[in-house]
Amino acid sequence: MVGRTTRRLSRNNSPDGRAARERLAKKGQGTPPERSIFCALLIPQDVQKLGTALLHQQLWCWGYDIRWPAGNVLHRYGFSSQRPPDDVRGSTAYTLCRDDGRSIGLWGFGLLSVQTGAGSLFLQRYGFVPRLATFSDALPPAWAPEHLSMFRIPRTLEEGLLARSLLADALNWVSRYEQWVQENYGCDYRRECLAAWQQTVVPAEKVVDTWKHLSRDCATWMCAPRTQQDAEH
Repeated sequence: MVGRTTRRLSRNNSPDGRAARERLAKKGQGTPPERSIFCALLIPQDVQKLGTALLHQQLWCWGYDIRWPAGNVLHRYGFSSQRPPDDVRGSTAYTLCRDDGRSIGLWGFGLLSVQTGAGSLFLQRYGFVPRLATFSDALPPAWAPEHLSMFRIPRTLEEGLLARSLLADALNWVSRYEQWVQENYGCDYRRECLAAWQQTVVPAEKVVDTWKHLSRDCATWMCAPRTQQDAEH
C-alpha cells in the first residue's frame, strides 16, 4: 500500500502530472481524483497478517466457549445473548456493557467495541482492518455484517488516531478476557479448544501476551495518506 500510494504521489508531482493538472484546471475540471487524499491507520503487513489469523482463532475460541457442555463461558463472563428475529438470517449477538462506559459486541463474523463519548470500532473476521462509526452510546442491533454498513475506514488524521486508540482498547480487552479464562478454567481448557480446531495460530500459553503486545504496538502505527478509491475499500 505504501509503495502504491508513493508511486501515485510521485506521478502527480512529476512534470507530466503537473501539466495534466494544469490542463484540467484550464478546462474547469478541477483536480484529478488521485489528489483527493484521505488518512487511514497504517498497520504493518506482518502485523495485519498475524491480527487477521489471531482474530479468526479468537472467534473460534468464543464459539467454543459458547458451546462448552459445562455452561456458556461468555454468559458466565457477563455477556447477554440475543438471537436474530425469525425473519432475519444471521448470527446470535453477544453483548457486554462494561462498568467503564465501554461496550463489546461479538458475533461469529466479528467484534465491535463502543466507547461512550468517543466512537465505535468494528473488526470483521478474515481481516484486521479497523472501521469506525460515529455513534458512541449503545450497540446497534445487528446479526450480519451488512447490518454494520455504517462503519468505514478512517479518512482523516483525527479518525486515524481515534481508530488507533479504540483498537488498542479493544485488543487489550481481548487479552484481559483470555487472562480471565485461564484464571477460571486453566490453560488446558484453551489448549483443548485449540486442539479441537486444529488450526492453531498462537498456542494457548501465548494468547494473552500476544493480544497484549498487539494492543501496545498500536501506539507505533502511523496514519498514512490514502486516495478516496483506497479509503472506500
